[in-house]
Amino acid sequence: MKIKQINETTGEEEEVEVFSQQEMDKKLSDVKSEFEGKLNIAEEEKKDLQAKITGVKEDHPNFKALKDALADKSKEIDTFRSSYETDKKQTKTDYEEGIIKSVAKGNDELQKKIKYHLENTVSGMKDDSKETHQSKIQAAIKLASDNSSDSNIFDGGMGGGGRGMDDKGGASGDKAEFSTKEVALGNKLGITEEDRKKYGSKVSKR
Repeated sequence: MKIKQINETTGEEEEVEVFSQQEMDKKLSDVKSEFEGKLNIAEEEKKDLQAKITGVKEDHPNFKALKDALADKSKEIDTFRSSYETDKKQTKTDYEEGIIKSVAKGNDELQKKIKYHLENTVSGMKDDSKETHQSKIQAAIKLASDNSSDSNIFDGGMGGGGRGMDDKGGASGDKAEFSTKEVALGNKLGITEEDRKKYGSKVSKR
């Protein structure tokens, strides 16, 4: 879907392509259905080949052809599984991109900082359900916007967020340190001092 918002950098209205939770759920469902359909057919064909090769001696004229067909079918199944995981990951990435665009409102540096925290600082957070995935994104946004409030952007749809970053880790700051509010929020989210030291030096490069 597309939303209209004011770009905080240019002050102009822009139309942004975003990926809603409902769209992500449908996309994931479609991807899963397609994967399961192809996988079931391929696995049935593999079973048939396994049944045919059972009892066939290696010197039989058909043995090599059956063995090669079985190997090809196994590779096909592996390809289906890999493609499925790639599609799932891309769908989640598209969803995250939509949320980030909506929150940043044209602020490129804020987008970079949210992505940094998502990929590094909060990367270890649990992410095995819709709720935990949203919590992970919310944590990255809070850290990036230096906003320690408990408001949840998902409660009222996509939007909100803030730019309130200071000169210790701001959108345009040269320092790679975390602000006092970021540290406090990080502690609340279970982010350790070791994590901050490990990833802090990378912030200014993002």
